[in-house]
Amino acid sequence: MKKLFLSILLSFSILISANAKSLVVFYSLTGTTKAMAERIAEETGSDIFELQLENPYSLNGTKCSEESKADRKNNTPRKIKSVPDLSKYDTIFAGTPVWNDYIANPLETWLLSEQKNLAGKTVVPFCTYWSSGNKETLKAIGELSTSKKVKEGLSQAHSEKADIKSWIKKIGL
Repeated sequence: MKKLFLSILLSFSILISANAKSLVVFYSLTGTTKAMAERIAEETGSDIFELQLENPYSLNGTKCSEESKADRKNNTPRKIKSVPDLSKYDTIFAGTPVWNDYIANPLETWLLSEQKNLAGKTVVPFCTYWSSGNKETLKAIGELSTSKKVKEGLSQAHSEKADIKSWIKKIGL
């Protein structure tokens, strides 16, 4: 009887794992973070969702930095066009470029608005960066998600191509 119970429990566990769904949610201004997000989605079989703004930031780096600093200073987040339904996902990969050594404003806005929907989910941060702020950004994504299950994140310099396959294996997904 005990063996039968363990066998049923193991089968149920495998079924749950097979049905677990993951989603890659990201913001990308120039396409670098989008390319990384697409590679993660392909490697993990995840669905993918790009956050887009009703009033996008400038593609000029200096102007974009000024706009994002002003939005943050004035506490005036830009409106996101639409957000994904997280109810059918167990794991959420959350990605962003690093802006001013921190999470890009759109992903920060999304994380703050989705905190209750991220509770109980596994959150996996990732980011792209030019020179610095990647470690702080990965940590902040986990903290803002308020999830108790945050996996080790992955960062990628703009001139590099991160080893996503090894990272996924390392974090056990």
